[in-house]
Formats: sequence, structure tokens, C-alpha cells
Amino acid sequence: MRHTAPDTPAPDSVPARPLATSRIRARLRTRLRALAELKLDLAIIALILAMLWGAIGVWLDEERVRIEHGAEQAAANIAGAAEQGVSRTIDAIDHRLRMARDTYARDPAGFSTDLISGGRYSDGMVVQLAVIDAAGRLVFTNLGPADGTLSLADRPHFRVHLERSEDFLFISVPVLGRVSGRWTVQFTRKILGPDGSFAGVVVCSLDPYWFTQFHELLDFSGTMLLLGKDGVVRAAAPDGALLGQNISDTPLGRAAVGAVSGSLRMPAMEGAAEQIVSFRQMRNHPIAVAIGMETAPLAGSYRRILLGTLSVGGGLTVLVLAAGALLIRNKRRLLLSRQVLRHAIENLDQGLVMVDRDGRIVLRNSRYLALLDLPPEMAEPGAEHARIIHWQARQGEFGEGGSDLDFARWIASSGLKEGRGVCLRERVRPDGRVLEARHRFLAEGGMVSTFTDITERRRAEAEVRHLAHHDTLTDLANRVLLEQRLTKALEAAERSGGSVTVLCIDLDRFKSVNDALGHAAGDELLRQVAGRLRGLAQPADIVSRVDGDEFVLVRPGLSEPGDAAALAESILSAIRLPCDYQGAAVSLEACAGIAISPGDGATVAALLANVETALHRAKDAGRGATSFFEPSMEARLRERDRMERDLRAALSGSGLSVHFQPLHACATGEVTAFEALVRWNHPERGAIPPAEFIPVAEESGLVLQLGERVLREACAAAAGWERPCTVAVNLSPLQFRRGNLPLIVAEALATTGLSPSRLELEVTESLLIEDAEGVLKAMRSLKALGVRLALDDFGTGYSSLSYLRRFPFDKLKIDKSFVQSIGADPGGRAIVEAIIAMARSLQLRTTAEGVETQEQLDYLRRQGCDEVQGFLLGRAMAGSAIPDFLGHPAPA
Repeated sequence: MRHTAPDTPAPDSVPARPLATSRIRARLRTRLRALAELKLDLAIIALILAMLWGAIGVWLDEERVRIEHGAEQAAANIAGAAEQGVSRTIDAIDHRLRMARDTYARDPAGFSTDLISGGRYSDGMVVQLAVIDAAGRLVFTNLGPADGTLSLADRPHFRVHLERSEDFLFISVPVLGRVSGRWTVQFTRKILGPDGSFAGVVVCSLDPYWFTQFHELLDFSGTMLLLGKDGVVRAAAPDGALLGQNISDTPLGRAAVGAVSGSLRMPAMEGAAEQIVSFRQMRNHPIAVAIGMETAPLAGSYRRILLGTLSVGGGLTVLVLAAGALLIRNKRRLLLSRQVLRHAIENLDQGLVMVDRDGRIVLRNSRYLALLDLPPEMAEPGAEHARIIHWQARQGEFGEGGSDLDFARWIASSGLKEGRGVCLRERVRPDGRVLEARHRFLAEGGMVSTFTDITERRRAEAEVRHLAHHDTLTDLANRVLLEQRLTKALEAAERSGGSVTVLCIDLDRFKSVNDALGHAAGDELLRQVAGRLRGLAQPADIVSRVDGDEFVLVRPGLSEPGDAAALAESILSAIRLPCDYQGAAVSLEACAGIAISPGDGATVAALLANVETALHRAKDAGRGATSFFEPSMEARLRERDRMERDLRAALSGSGLSVHFQPLHACATGEVTAFEALVRWNHPERGAIPPAEFIPVAEESGLVLQLGERVLREACAAAAGWERPCTVAVNLSPLQFRRGNLPLIVAEALATTGLSPSRLELEVTESLLIEDAEGVLKAMRSLKALGVRLALDDFGTGYSSLSYLRRFPFDKLKIDKSFVQSIGADPGGRAIVEAIIAMARSLQLRTTAEGVETQEQLDYLRRQGCDEVQGFLLGRAMAGSAIPDFLGHPAPA
């Protein structure tokens, strides 16, 4: 079988669908507006139709009422006839009862079944004629001999005569005869003895059929009921299902009890259709006759009338609508042409006004009012255009005089008659909106003016120019604008013999902050830094962002290095203030490079290149450093490369060693631990400070090899000490990022035999935000080995209380900058107290670094610090000196 791919619309045809939809909607709106203008005509047609159908509705309602009333009347007539027939039947029964009672009363002994079994009492209507004595025993019945043993004393038709003294005809509810075995209605009369006492009851049992035989005789579609005052049905036809049921709680039962006659509508019930029921109470007996007429035949008659009437009404409606359509058609054509013109003018994006040669407004659209903020009543057709010019002048639309006002006055005076061609002008309104006004003068006089809001166009053009010269994140000048403005500043400085100072600022370790907190946080911090630089800048300064975390500030006229250094320090101090990000304080540091023209460069390219070189020197010097450009910086860069080569050689050979600085218990002065510190003794340059070669090791990656070497030597040395002091080893963030740190530590412990509980690993605060999840995983692995973890230089980085709760530290090391300010700065003492209190609440030990005076030591003891470390207690020493030191430690 061959399959054919369904047709696919061409790509060019895809946009046609929404376009077609919009056209359809536009046409629909046009037609709806046209209909709105014809609303009076439509209202008249609607009124005619409403009156027509209102009359039809009234007539149909009257017909329905007439049919129902006729049915009620028919039912009432049948009920009246049935009532008379049933009443005669009951009177005949009562007559028989009286005769039988009188016969029995005259001669009870001679009263025999022969008498009551005669044809006179056996015409089929009477099922049984019987006598019950005063004791309730059946003594006579026409159905056979009675031996006097059958008691009927419990029967209601006996009890009622026994308990009541008056003589009356009692009609019972349908009962199943104990002798006859048939459903019957009992008619009874009391028998009195010669002395007037109760002597029994004479009973005539009647087949209920005899009460409803009129249903067959009258031959109507409906039901017939005999209903007692007690609500019990004595007879029912044609369906005997209700025989003996109590319907006193039904609408018919309630109505029949309280009224002599009446009619009501009975809703359809199970097995019975909806009926109109009429009832009538018998005058001499407590029985009501109810006749029900089914409404289905009535509905059929009404439906035929309804259909005929609706047909006639529909025909009349069509005639009315056709006549109305013919009348509206011509009017609609006239309105449609006006509608199209009005729609076109009203939906113009421009404001439009047409003025005749006499200076009166012919037409205008709402956009004209909106653009010029005119009151609608001022610009209605027929109003004077000159009045609008005067009103705008009072509102300050044309500024303080000027060409715009002169031109407007010329139009109002003679321009409408003398003007030729098209005049295009641009006007700035008091609210800042820019309007383009195009005036076309008509040959016969007058003018058509359009006003276009070009504010967004001008704003977009300005924004494009702005974006081309500004950084999108911080809105500072970009490199293009920086070079343009710096060129002008250098030219001005050359003419005046002055100088231009350029500062290049770079945020320290910003990439780590950005990676840890996310790019959104990084962007927010950059914006805050830019705001601080902008706040420090003078009106003539240039502030620019030239790279991700690199900024440039240019200050013309600044020539003194001391002033430039002060400016750099104020900038770095401003950056050093904590930044707020989502309620958390984030600390930043920065370095600054400075170059001053013309000595450090007379051109833009030279000056920017040299300030970059100065910045690199500042970054090498450490966080928060400032460096001026010097010609010797090239040599320093070469020196750094040489140091890296020498450090690599030292790692392969000799020259590097591990020294140990003691830590003392603050309360007792006992030596508790030693911190392992690496030392480099260069064969040519001698001892090189760690502050010089450690940054080189970090940048070059040699810190991995150096850190592993220090770890192994420190563990080996501690394993040989007589006293089980702890050894502390500093870790680099790069060691954590490598991912195999727990394995290296485990191998060092296994190789040297040092107990894990004696090894303490120190990390800096900056590590916590670089890769929090990775660092946390590594720390948990280290804790599983049994080693202890300490947070070094606490309070100088980015950490917060959440980090202390999240990471499994055992100790906090208070940075020496806080310790050394104890004697001079109350703020420093407060910080130390807060750190010790916080650590105690978190169940962490504390070590104070840089203790150099007895005053500092005494203060730390009073605050409850756990350990102290510093030159006052002991300097770093070679591993071979530790046994003697432990035997004779320095007093604390």
C-alpha cells in the first residue's frame, strides 16, 4: 500500500492564520459598532416583536387556564353525580340494617337465618348480613349457621357501638371477613334491648365494588375514590391498589377533611399519571367522593393549540423582521461610510485635528486630546483653534517664548490662509514627552495637523548610545568610553601642564565568592562596589568597569603620589566595608594599581598598560595592597618567575624544612600542641619569608606537593615526641579541591603511626564558601578518620554562624589582628569576647594567635580562652629542639 504524507503548509503561510483571525475580529467589531448606531431601529423592531409574543403568551396562558378549568368542572360534575349515586346506595344499605335490627328486636328468638337469607338480602351487593350479640359473638349470618363461638368483640365495627351511646350508622375501613373471607366494608347499627340497653350489632358487609360502579357507568379516563373522614380509602377504581390505605397526609386527604368540596392538582406518582382531582363530601354520611381526571389528554389539546399559535407567531415574526431589515438596510449603508472614516481617524497612532480657514475645528480624534492633555470640551468640533493655542501658552507648553510659540501664534493668525505645503516641527512637552508635529496646509485654506509621540524613539536612540558606552551590569563607563574620556583628559592636562591619575582596582578572590554564592550574588556585589566607587568620584572623574571584577577610576588634575595613595586607600576602605546580600554580610578585599601621567605614560594605551602592571604588583603583595607603577616592576615579575623555579627545585631537593610553634593551655601554661610551619632556606638568598613563597606556591599549584610534604614530616615528628602533644598542620584550599585529601591524610597517619586524635588540620574561612558541599564531604571523611579540625584566622573572612553549625569543627583560632588590639581597641576586645562566648555555646575550643604581651595573656585567661600561641610563649623551632623545650618549656 502506498502512503502519502499529509499536506504541510509552507513556512510562509504560517503567520497568515493569526492575521486572518485579526481581520475577522476587526470586521466583527466594525459590524457591532454599526449595529450600535442602529440601536433605535433595532429597539423598535424588538418592541414590536415583544408585544406580538407577549400577546401570544397571554392568549396561550388563558387557553391553558380555560382547558384546566373545564377539566376541573367536568371532574366536579362527575363527583357530584357519583356522590348522589353512592349516597343512595348507602341509604339503601342503612334501610336494610334498620329492618333487620327491628325484626331482631321484636322477636330475637324467632329471628332466623331463613329470614336474612332470602332473595331480598342476597342481590350480590351484600356479601353478608349478620347479627352479633352483646358479648361480641356471631349469632346469625346469612352465610351459614352460627354456633355462637366466633367472637368479633375485637372488631372496630363492634367496639364503636359498645363504647358509644348514640345510635348511628358506622362505615368501617375495608376488612377481610373472617367468615366470608372477602374484602368488605362493614355497615353497622346498634341493637337495643327492650330496656334500652345494648343488645348487640347488626352488620351488613358490602363489596367495595358497588361504591365505584359509577366509574364504569360514567366511562371517563380517571380514577374514583371513596374517602372517609379518617383518611382511609373505602373504595377505589379502576385500580384497587389504594383500597384500605390511609392518605390523610396527602394533599387530597388534607383537603377532603377540611372542605365540603374542592379541586386540586395531584402530581404524577409511581403507577399514576398527573391528575386534576375534584372531591365532594356526602351530606348525610362521613364519606367523600373524589374524581381524578388525567391531565395527559388536556396537555394534548393544549399542545395542538400551542403549535398552531407558534406557527402563526413565527410567520408574523418573519414578516416583521423582513420589513425591519429593508428599512435598516439603507440607513446602514449611510452609517457605514461614516463609521469607516471615524474608525480610521480614531485608530490613528497620531493625534489628528482638522481646522478650517476660519480657525474652527472640523474634526479631531481622542489621540489628539491625549497627546496634548487638552480638555475634551475645548476641542469639540466648532471650537476655535486659537483658544487652544492661548490655553497651551498659559500652561507653559511652549516654554518661555521662543520659536514654538511664535509659530503657533502665526498659525492661529494668518497661517491658516497663507500657509502652503507641509511644515514639520519637533516639540518637547513640559512632562518630557517629545512630539513630532506635522502641519499640512490645504489649498482652499485650513490645515490638517498630526502629532506623533516619538518619546520612546528618542529614548531608545539615547539608550543605544548609552549602552554602546556603558557597562550593562553596573552602568559605569565601559572601556570604549573610558578611552574616549581619558584621551580628552590627557589632552586637557597636556594643554594645562597638569597630570591625570589612573587607579586600577581589582577585587581579591572574587571568583571564589562568585562560585560559592552564585552569579546573581556576584552581580549584586559588583553593583554595590560600583555604587561605592561612584560615591567617591568627583564630577570630573571617570569611573569604569573594564573587566569582570576590575575597575578603573581616573582623576584629572591629581599629580601628587601621596594624594593618589590616599585616594586608593579610601577606595579600598569603602570596598572593605561588608556588602549586604539577602540579609547576609559579605566581606570583600581589593588591590589597587596607580599610574600618573605624564611620567607613567602620556598616551591612553601606555597609561592603561602601566596601571595594569602596577595592579599585578599589588596583587602579588597580598590582599588590600596598593602599588604605584615603577619601571623596575618588570624586573620584579622576572623575580617571581625565578622564585617559582627555585621553589620547584627545593621541593625536589633540600632547603625546605618544618618548624613547630608551641600552643599552651591558657589557664595552666602547659604545652598542649605544636603548629607545623614550613621554612625555606635558599642556598643563595638565605631564609625566604613564607609570605613571599607561599603565594607563589598557591598560584603555581606547587602547594599540593608542599602541603603533602609538610603533613608527612609533621606526623613523623609528632610520632616521636615523648609527650602526646597534638600537631597542627595548615591546609590549602587547593588540597581540598584536588579531592584526594582524606586518602593522603590516612596514608600519612598509617606510614608514621601517629594516632589520628593527635592530628589537627587547620583551614581558612575562605575555603568554606568556595565549594561548600565538596569541603563538607571531605571534612566528614577526615572526621571519620579521627582527626580534629580547626578554623584558622576566624573573623577575617566570609564565614558566618551557619558555617560553624554546618561544618564539623572542633576549634576556632582567633586571628592575631583581634588579639593584638586587646590593649588598645575596645572594639577588638569586644570581638574576642564574642568569639569566645560563641565558641563556648557551640562547644568549640578556642586558640588565640599572636599573643605578644602579658596584658593580652592575662585578658585571655580572664575570658576563659582555652589555648594561646605567640612570641610571648615561644617562637617556631626546629623539630630537634622540641625534646629540650618540652623538658624546659617557656613560662606562661
